[in-house]
Amino acid sequence: MRADSLIQTISSKVNNRQLCSLSSLEIKRLRQFLSVVDCGSFTLAASACNLSQQGLSKSIATLEQSIGARLFNRDTRGVTLTECGNLLVPTARNILADVQNFQRQFESLTGTNNGRVVVGAGFTSAGYLLPPVVKRIGLKRPQLQVSIIDGIAEELIPKLLVGDLDVAICIMSMRNEDPRLVQKVLLEEPVSIIVGKNHPLSGRGKVTLGETLNYPWVSWGVPKVHPSISALLKQVGLPEPVPKLVTTSIVFALALLDESDYVSSFSEHMVHRELKSGTLVSLEIESEASRPEITTSLCYRKDLILSRSVLLFIQELERYVSGLGRDLE
Repeated sequence: MRADSLIQTISSKVNNRQLCSLSSLEIKRLRQFLSVVDCGSFTLAASACNLSQQGLSKSIATLEQSIGARLFNRDTRGVTLTECGNLLVPTARNILADVQNFQRQFESLTGTNNGRVVVGAGFTSAGYLLPPVVKRIGLKRPQLQVSIIDGIAEELIPKLLVGDLDVAICIMSMRNEDPRLVQKVLLEEPVSIIVGKNHPLSGRGKVTLGETLNYPWVSWGVPKVHPSISALLKQVGLPEPVPKLVTTSIVFALALLDESDYVSSFSEHMVHRELKSGTLVSLEIESEASRPEITTSLCYRKDLILSRSVLLFIQELERYVSGLGRDLE
């Protein structure tokens, strides 16, 4: 069977919800194919798939034989996709995402499990949005399992598109937008520059943006300050600081700010408790530039039918967010 006909056959099964007619071997080989793509080598992919390199090579060879074309070019420099391999990648990702979604919905419908929701969350939303939402869900559906995977949007969106996540809650920007996703704005919040209570700039009254650049910055996940802070500095003609420290740990960052001269940026909702207790301080910035904002969005795939468990999660999340301002007053 040629490549285009095999892809059309598998895609047709998925589009017609005939997922049960996909063999487990077809699904497994597509997963192994994508593992090689994502890992960039057969050695790393074999380890990720718990296979020997020989076993993985044999499985990919079988897939290539069924398609009638090579999927990878192998040479001393590594592994690259052929034209046919590139054609298969987006289809394989969509197929596996649909299979996962179908399995979750089928299990929920038939009662073979008590429901599961896998949520991708940005570092800030994981810290202050999700704990109360999960608590609310636990009161209504005690048996519902909620899994939280944290990361930045650039990490979470690809996982959402291949079905590893049901929903993602993260700070979105123009570069993250994808026509395959529903993106619903949850919160638009002003960003504050935050320091510890003993920081030299704490208690000074108004400070200039330039003064904050005299101290080391800590950033989230990537070696850049938040885009809203970058834009604010650009408005007043100041350079963007290169963070001295990059972290994905909220606990570590808050402790660092409390005990050092580091500077960072947060929404005040995120550090509400620390601001209220006085361990952290929001600097009053002397600037004519507009105060920067961050937008936190809820994302999920447009082409999937959401399970009852996922719909419950979304409902409770939106209810909590709608009352968030009143709760923090």
